[in-house]
Amino acid sequence: MNVLPGTWAFKCKGFPDGAVQKLKARFCVQGDRQKKDVDYFKTFAPVINWNTVRLMLILSQVIGLATKQLDYTAAFVHAPINEDVYVEMPQGFAEHGQVLKLKRSLYGLKQSSRNFFLFLKSKLEAAGFTNQEEIDPCLFLSDKCIFLVYVDDTLFYSPKAEFIEEVIAKLKDLGMELEVKDSVAGFLGVHIERDERDYLSVMLGWRRINE
Repeated sequence: MNVLPGTWAFKCKGFPDGAVQKLKARFCVQGDRQKKDVDYFKTFAPVINWNTVRLMLILSQVIGLATKQLDYTAAFVHAPINEDVYVEMPQGFAEHGQVLKLKRSLYGLKQSSRNFFLFLKSKLEAAGFTNQEEIDPCLFLSDKCIFLVYVDDTLFYSPKAEFIEEVIAKLKDLGMELEVKDSVAGFLGVHIERDERDYLSVMLGWRRINE
């Protein structure tokens, strides 16, 4: 079998203002050593259209939608892996003559993004969402919420915050390990704040155009 090397990746994750949010250590697979049709087959995973993100940000400010960002704990590790992939044991935990056979996707694998998207899609459909593939494959709708997916970052929009809490509870019941963020700042890396004067001038200008 093709045994893939692994590596530790260390990261200091920060807030938009530069403050330290958390220190992360992640064991990754060196996906550049994977062999096609041996360690992986399909790798495509959709990425959200930024026009969809911009539209939802505008709507959330104009009509006052509640928003939440979800951060999944070791997101890719949630998703099962279909291929037989073998990896060297991590430095600090290695045993002579032993290797690991993966049961879940790890960061660095070529198919991990695809596996996680398909896994998350199945959980969202089980929670009552419908994938809007013809509009944007990363857009999901239910009767109460709108859900956007960007790799392993996700955004909720809803008229009421309690509707979002209901969906989060369902996802946890379905076995998703996640952390709830208060705003979309971590998703975009910016702080969003509405200036009432600019908002009124835009709306009045739009009204004059329509008249």
